[in-house]
Amino acid sequence: MHGEYAYKAKVIDRKYNGIAKDAVAPGPVARKLAEFGRVQGLAFGAYGEASEDVFALLDEIARVGAIRGWRDMGCNNELAARGILTQMTRHALGIAVVRANARLLLDRVVTVTGRAGCDEARKRRKKAHFGWRARRNARSRLNGFARSQRFDGHRG
Repeated sequence: MHGEYAYKAKVIDRKYNGIAKDAVAPGPVARKLAEFGRVQGLAFGAYGEASEDVFALLDEIARVGAIRGWRDMGCNNELAARGILTQMTRHALGIAVVRANARLLLDRVVTVTGRAGCDEARKRRKKAHFGWRARRNARSRLNGFARSQRFDGHRG
């Protein structure tokens, strides 16, 4: 991934900035790209799988979150908090990815079948989505990370 962008930056420098092909020093575009570090590819597959860069990002999120909030989480140390946060971020992102893929497939049904039945299905999905959002918002108001209380007949 990073190699592709570095190559494209060199091509742009040659084309627009007059940098020779065999030049040792990088051009301005290549220098600017190098300031950002390695380009990471955050990619997801059709079955919810993810690239290694996604897992590296989630691990970094969990590491920083554990350092900042392990005491507030009620954990004994950063390592315990990091494990909890790793599981939580992977779970949340995994569900979001699979949901987004399902939404993409459902939205493409119109292309394959025409408009027949799509309006009614869209209304049902919209109604279900708002019910889910209300339950999620109510659960987020409860204190703690792993509290299981009953709310409107749903486990929280």
